[in-house]
Amino acid sequence: MTLDDLLGRLQVARKRRGGQYMAQCPAHPDRQPSLGITVGHDGRLLLKCHAGCTCEEVVASLGLTMADLFPGKNGKPKAAMREIESYSYTDKSGSQLYEVVRYEPKDFRQRRLINGKHAWSLAGCALVLYRLPNVTSAVTEGKTIYVVEGEKDVHAIETAGGVGTCNPMGAGKWRPEYSESIRGAEVVIVADKDVSGYRHALQVCDSLLAAGCSVRTVEAKEGKDAAGHLAAGHGLADFEECHVASRLNELAHDPSDCSSAPAGPVWASSVEPRSVKFLWWPYIPLGKVTTIEGAPGVGKSWVTCAIAAAISSGEALPAVDRQDPARVLMLTTEDDLPDTVRPRLDALGANAANVACYAEPITLDEPGLERLEEWLRIVEPVLVTIDPLQSYMGARLDLHRSNETRPFMHSLKALAEKSNIAILVVRHTRKSMVGRATDAGLGSIDIAAAARSILLVGEDPEDKARGALVHIKSNVGPKGDGVGFCLEDGRFAWTGETDLTADAILRGVEHSPISEAEEFLREELAGGKRPSRDLQREAEGQGIAKRTLDRAKTRLGVKSVKEGKVWYWSLEDRQDRHTA
Repeated sequence: MTLDDLLGRLQVARKRRGGQYMAQCPAHPDRQPSLGITVGHDGRLLLKCHAGCTCEEVVASLGLTMADLFPGKNGKPKAAMREIESYSYTDKSGSQLYEVVRYEPKDFRQRRLINGKHAWSLAGCALVLYRLPNVTSAVTEGKTIYVVEGEKDVHAIETAGGVGTCNPMGAGKWRPEYSESIRGAEVVIVADKDVSGYRHALQVCDSLLAAGCSVRTVEAKEGKDAAGHLAAGHGLADFEECHVASRLNELAHDPSDCSSAPAGPVWASSVEPRSVKFLWWPYIPLGKVTTIEGAPGVGKSWVTCAIAAAISSGEALPAVDRQDPARVLMLTTEDDLPDTVRPRLDALGANAANVACYAEPITLDEPGLERLEEWLRIVEPVLVTIDPLQSYMGARLDLHRSNETRPFMHSLKALAEKSNIAILVVRHTRKSMVGRATDAGLGSIDIAAAARSILLVGEDPEDKARGALVHIKSNVGPKGDGVGFCLEDGRFAWTGETDLTADAILRGVEHSPISEAEEFLREELAGGKRPSRDLQREAEGQGIAKRTLDRAKTRLGVKSVKEGKVWYWSLEDRQDRHTA
């Protein structure tokens, strides 16, 4: 959304000095403009209500989401939305209450007229069914009412000679008062043929039955919804009977649909048991997320490369036989491809033609995951490595907050299962010793909870040239024996079974203040530039003195660039990345 788009939704918007605008806040009765609007240095739209309303409340009152305030991909403005149709919701007498507006790219917003101007909020407005006068008459006359998911479907039902309706705001937003407005009616629910559509149909059905309605649930004979069914030449009598709970149960066990899940409990007898297959028994399962964890410089990236090399060439990994060569996709931001990744792969005997690499940070949000899925279709890998995790979580996602990391890890789990691949995620361990080895990884415990297998990499405290990969968690099989390796003079080799334990590895990790500061800067700048003031504040919160932070900045060659009035720090040369 652009600044002009936003200002067009607000009342009494006036420009002030410094490029700021003031407008009446839509989240509270506002006689004097109290809402400040500016554009941030990164293109974000910044809102501040001086009367105390939160940004979330203001955005919701405008019929927007927080995502609308951010620029599009690559920092470019999002494509301007174009209004293509509006749907009028009226009371029983036909007087308009509000409109639902359809935009291109596909989006829906709600608005109503207040004093001759559009207000993009339905706060305090009575919500009703679409085509309420027609629906009310149908109840009186005993006609069948078709409940569909959207206004476009309603129009298709009407063109076919039926009476149709839907609730505003889409699937999952049915309210008990909608059922009361057609109490006792004969209703046919037309379910959209996807998970959200079946869930919505189940919700509507339960509500209508409680209101004494006679209810049947059907679905399109052809196409996804009522409009598609009718456009294909079928009639109202051609809808097919649909048992919604069974449909949801089928989708819940369809591996091609990773987003599906049953709307309610499922009998265990209906679940088809299946065994877990492994890329490397018992360390890395297929269709799951595995994390590989360790302090900086102990060989995590070498171990990751060694695994990728063996998969690409078909060479045996420790404790397993040779296998057929397969493809690998490596996402890495800590190592340069020409002088680090490719030489390591060659030294490890990889088949480079089976390894695809991408060495720039991307945010694995919804667009980023779609991009990754496209790469999976092109590369067809059995293994995807992500090194390090925090470089792909995005600047707005806090690694330490469970409510933010949980959905992120769920998306990776779903992608691994849907594509039947192994996803190997690399992350650093904490600076200080923790109680359990599985809690040693940096960030929220939800990361470890989501991983089905966790591998800890570390040095032998008595011989820094030797290290081990220790299996500290497995939810889908037994934990494997520790595997030793030797890393010396730029050469890596597996050395067989080791007695080195996770406890010995973690207790052997010691950090000086300057190394902690350097690690902090590597982690925080892995995803790109950050305001220096934010970094200094966060470092202070972790007990890193400003003088120590400045020394670490100099040692790492962190660059300072002023943009407007804000100083940014960045790690552009990435000269420090070859020790991971």
